[in-house]
Amino acid sequence: MEIGLTILGYLLPVIASILTILLIAGARWLMRKLGVERSEKIDDLIDRYVKMGVNAAEASATAYLVARGEKMPSDDKMRKAVDAVMKELDQSGIKDVAEELITNRVEHWLLEEKKVSPPGDTGEDA
Repeated sequence: MEIGLTILGYLLPVIASILTILLIAGARWLMRKLGVERSEKIDDLIDRYVKMGVNAAEASATAYLVARGEKMPSDDKMRKAVDAVMKELDQSGIKDVAEELITNRVEHWLLEEKKVSPPGDTGEDA
């Protein structure tokens, strides 16, 4: 019995060290996982706000066309979309999002929205 306690006395610091390392590794893994999920949710939210911003800019452009009889300049339309997205993000409590990121997302969304099939493409896979 005394030998078992002596061996346990020597192994206890080793076991404690191993458990500490495992707990730290587990905590890091969990924090990374939560960070990725949060990042994905923010990314989805930005995409939703980009769509809203583009729709708001389209509505402004339509009103501009009706009021003045000419199309709104593209730069003004882009500015309205980006401003709308930045405002929504700010109201949602999401700070420090680069305006360039939003501008690129708006441009990408517009390109995807207005993508045209190449001539002769029927849209069916062979």
